[in-house]
Amino acid sequence: MRQLPIILLFFLINLKSQNIENDKVYITHGNNQGVNYPYGVSELIIKADSTFYWKSFNVHKHNWKNYSQSENIISISGNVIKSNDLYILKEMGCNSKGPNKWIVKITEEKIEFYINKKSKLTKTKTEYKRIKSSG
Repeated sequence: MRQLPIILLFFLINLKSQNIENDKVYITHGNNQGVNYPYGVSELIIKADSTFYWKSFNVHKHNWKNYSQSENIISISGNVIKSNDLYILKEMGCNSKGPNKWIVKITEEKIEFYINKKSKLTKTKTEYKRIKSSG
């Protein structure tokens, strides 16, 4: 019986490490991604627990691959909700107009964004490419 706490500890550590490895990291970068800055990177992490973290970074164009070393200037978190073949990224908390929501298609390789125009979903040009799993 004294070994039970040790076994539970190993089980919890293993469970935690598996969840971290299932997190998926997607990014986009370009001239229009910076906030009051000419160039930027946006990172979108889809967590295994159906939450997301969205961060934007101002960077120099020639050094964008080192974006994670820059100060993140916008950070949003929320829930990932499945809706038919698409997903809704719903921000936790809200602004004066209510919570922000984004309609997306999530695949292993990329995230595509959609807008609802006159009750019809239209794909936008915004696309995030998968770079790695976090962890």
